[in-house]
Amino acid sequence: RCALSIFSGSYTNFGVFELYNDPTLTNILSTTLLLLINLDSSLLELYPKCFSLVFSVISSLATHHSSYLISLDSPTFSHLLRLLLRGVQSTVKDIISESCVVLDKLFTLHASNITLAQQNRVNGRVTIQHHIEAMSNHIQQQDKVMKSILLQLMILAITFDGLSVLYKPLLSLILICHRDYVMLQQLIAQSQATSEVRANKVVSL
Repeated sequence: RCALSIFSGSYTNFGVFELYNDPTLTNILSTTLLLLINLDSSLLELYPKCFSLVFSVISSLATHHSSYLISLDSPTFSHLLRLLLRGVQSTVKDIISESCVVLDKLFTLHASNITLAQQNRVNGRVTIQHHIEAMSNHIQQQDKVMKSILLQLMILAITFDGLSVLYKPLLSLILICHRDYVMLQQLIAQSQATSEVRANKVVSL
């Protein structure tokens, strides 16, 4: 909970660190994130409140320090995505919600930046151009995990009522991974059709 308060910026003007090229904030963010993503998820799932706090801290990082997360190296970003996949696969609503918030902050921002680029509105805006390149590289390298996250969000949209927080990241991932979305949509439709045929056979018996 202390980390949640610290990373929200309530006590410190984070811009000061960047202004004076002070690496302290980046070092703290790196240490905290590495600690979280290297925890034993299987063990933490036995303690839902602690597991939920892990995702709350990552959600705070995504909300207030999305640029830092986007700039992660590929292995670390891969670990983060796999943890988020674990989050959206959870049965705990708070964990699913916090995971969706992180996905929203990362991928909705990326989708918005792509739109700006397509409209030629990023000229001279180096940060946006850097974000687009970094996220595009992450997405390309983490294709399988991205596909798994997209599938899980689609399943949640079908089976989980009252979880409106999942729709923004789902829409962003549909836009970013449209080809995978079309394929998964067809597989889900075929699966439902097969289930209906089996149900009809049971009824006829």
